Amino acid sequence: MEKSGKIIPGPLSAANRGSFAYVTVKDRLPIILSKVVDTLVREKNTILTQFGNSQKHCQELKDIIGRLSKLKNEIQTNKDVIPLRDGRDDVEIWNRCIAEETARNSGVPPAWFTSAWLLVECYMYRRIQEALELSLCPMKSFDPFFNQKKDSFFASLGTIGIVANRLLAKVEAEPKGSELRALDFDTFHSFLQLDLWGNKCDLSISAGSTDRSSSAVPLSELDSLRSNILVDQSDLIWNVVHSEDTTRVDFVLDNAGFELFSDLCLADILSSLGSVRNVHFHAKQMPWFVSDTTPADFEWLLKAIEHEGGELESRLAARWRSYLDEGQWHLHVHPYWTLPNDYSQMKQLASDLYNELGESHLVIFKGDLNYRKLTGDLEWDYTVPFTTALRGFGPAPLCTLRTIKADVVVGLQHGQAQATRQLQENWMTSGDFALIQFSKNIFSDEKTDRKSVV
Repeated sequence: MEKSGKIIPGPLSAANRGSFAYVTVKDRLPIILSKVVDTLVREKNTILTQFGNSQKHCQELKDIIGRLSKLKNEIQTNKDVIPLRDGRDDVEIWNRCIAEETARNSGVPPAWFTSAWLLVECYMYRRIQEALELSLCPMKSFDPFFNQKKDSFFASLGTIGIVANRLLAKVEAEPKGSELRALDFDTFHSFLQLDLWGNKCDLSISAGSTDRSSSAVPLSELDSLRSNILVDQSDLIWNVVHSEDTTRVDFVLDNAGFELFSDLCLADILSSLGSVRNVHFHAKQMPWFVSDTTPADFEWLLKAIEHEGGELESRLAARWRSYLDEGQWHLHVHPYWTLPNDYSQMKQLASDLYNELGESHLVIFKGDLNYRKLTGDLEWDYTVPFTTALRGFGPAPLCTLRTIKADVVVGLQHGQAQATRQLQENWMTSGDFALIQFSKNIFSDEKTDRKSVV
């Protein structure tokens, strides 16, 4: 495939038996589905108490479990990806995507082990939501991953207390609303790294397990982890956030729990010590990839920090609520974040979202799924420049904070991937290595008449 005269590689796929995509479709996705079913069975009484305890509700719950069990069998037996049939607004877009994939493949429908990994993995989570949506009872609002997210948060509560103490010592030293720009690079870099390593808390990678690998990284480990950041363009990000012209920053969120907490810590540093006056957070509109942040997770985190921590955490929660109440922080959802399309298609398919991001001075994309969608989840050579892999996506200057947990990495130096593999064979999936990458490119847009600043 070619685009603008450049050869674009093919997508990552479970068709490659040696890939993490294959392991995901073969093992991780069925395990995640099994845990969802276990949750529905184990929490049956709680669910029925919440949504209705009639015979009709009991049957609806059984039907949901049946639909999820069927989905698991479809994955394990490599069945065709079938059109969605619930009533959500995104059904038409999803089904058009499936039809287009079928047409591109000479009439053969996409299937779990042969089609693009990004498509089928996103599709599984959308089918989980469909299993709930097809219920005639109000169970469509149930989050089957909530308990896993909650347990992950409580496993990090000790680290949260330590971080809250350090953050408040920094931000409360400056009067709120002060015009003095007291942000220094060391403070910024410390909380940027905290936010980076907060991305280790990804329950979709651990198939929902809240083991040590998906727990918060203690502050004391940040310095020792610097050598594991394979690309660190923090200085380029600093040049943006340190400018007095930078008044808006956007976070495209990834995981709830500790990672969301670390996002809010960085946002507070930028809001209180820098020139940023507006922070916009972009969450998922439905449960997604086990631990991705929804608006309900955002609200739950604030309540949990306020009530489950100590006096410091309570002060921090009050501080963050004031940002929201006063209109300095904003929370958004958009259906595009839970479509299978990568971000190079956003301008065409969701121009409203693209233009909204274009109002920002810096868009921070968190985590693995955002990285995969930024780069198209394609089989790029490790040394391809990050901006090249974006393939024209650039509503505003952007960066990515990501611990590596999938088989796509760009922007490395020649020989760097091979040297890292010598240190750790599974370096691309362990989450032990990370990337801080930046692109200043703003690509032209017909509606905003933006021009490239390259």
